[in-house]
Amino acid sequence: MWNQINNQTDIVRLQSEYFRFHDSCICSVVYQSGASVDESGSMSGTSKKCALVIRLDSQMPLFHHQPDKKSLELKFIGLRRMNLIGYQDNYFSDMLSCYLSFFKKYIVWSDDDGFDPENYMETELLNEPMSSFVIADRLEWRFVQQKS
Repeated sequence: MWNQINNQTDIVRLQSEYFRFHDSCICSVVYQSGASVDESGSMSGTSKKCALVIRLDSQMPLFHHQPDKKSLELKFIGLRRMNLIGYQDNYFSDMLSCYLSFFKKYIVWSDDDGFDPENYMETELLNEPMSSFVIADRLEWRFVQQKS
């Protein structure tokens, strides 16, 4: 069952349930563009089908004896933009906390709590440290069984 993020109270609940994303990391990403080509060669697509699912793991639930909350999926629906950072020299992949907020009519998530959606562009393409972020129409979340 997916939980909806509709307001600030929902954001606070998710942050609380997942220890403000402290000591968590992105483990996998699944992207669906929503675009397709039918049998006649016509291309179609809709923002409602453009989605991104990010699976995260965290050490914090284990420290608090809540292993059922170790893996979290964030499902961004109506994906508008994503910037995913892979390996960075001199930096671990762990998050200390995250940015999660409504911006204009969108929901914005970043693995950096100091993220500023007004000024997200780096001056250099590979200027470290870098931040992953997602902007979408909607966000849903759920805890999932850890994948082996």
